[in-house]
Amino acid sequence: MQTITLLCVIIACLVAVASTALVPNFKPPAVPLLTVDPQFSVWSPSVNLTESFSTQWTGTIKALVGLIRIDNEAYRFFGPADQAGGSMPKAIAQTNLQVWQQYST
Repeated sequence: MQTITLLCVIIACLVAVASTALVPNFKPPAVPLLTVDPQFSVWSPSVNLTESFSTQWTGTIKALVGLIRIDNEAYRFFGPADQAGGSMPKAIAQTNLQVWQQYST
């Protein structure tokens, strides 16, 4: 009986994971950016990386700002301008977001 229960739980988990991959315009609540262990991880709470500061899993802001210079013109690809203080370069238009699963051994 325990084997059947375990099998049903595994099948339910697989169906749930497979169905989320099939949902169009699926937006996760946060996207992992830096993960070392559960106590040290940084997440983006928004899909567009220039909308808000990154946070820890507890909700504590871990402010990261990314800048790049292209053809002698500075652009911001990470972090919001209004909360960073000072004058920040204009944001590069983000066209997509892809998240990959990482395996560690």
